[in-house]
Amino acid sequence: MKKLFYICMACLAVFGFASCEPEGLVDNTPVSGHPEQDVVGVYVGTWTRILEADTVSGEGTITLTADTTYVVNVEVSAVPAINLDAMTSVANIAQDSHYGTKFYNSSANNGFGTIFRGGTTNMDNDEDLLNISFIKTVKEGRKSYNYNYSFEGVKTKE
Repeated sequence: MKKLFYICMACLAVFGFASCEPEGLVDNTPVSGHPEQDVVGVYVGTWTRILEADTVSGEGTITLTADTTYVVNVEVSAVPAINLDAMTSVANIAQDSHYGTKFYNSSANNGFGTIFRGGTTNMDNDEDLLNISFIKTVKEGRKSYNYNYSFEGVKTKE
């Protein structure tokens, strides 16, 4: 039993020094340091609203504009197909990796009326992708419904 324990510990020590990714593939490209400026643009895509088994989709746009350092304005156009009104809010933004950013607003007192989060990615310098999601509680009569909203879109070329 003691021998098995030592063999397992030796394997664990060896695997602790193993790399998960070949070091030749690591991207050392410096990032700009201003993610709020890197994501500026209009993103066109599909909104999805889910309530239990009911799923509804509609086309929409999100416009991101730089506000101050590490702050971005998020403007959502109205999407009548899913009963989504136009909304605007600010969000904190940070570089997530060399390939994208993450943004969020953790205050329910923003223009969306709820906490939201999202991100951008650009894996191959071909197209910028945006996703955002949030849950909005709507009260109808005495019953409350939690709608899950999500958006996936592509930045339009200027």
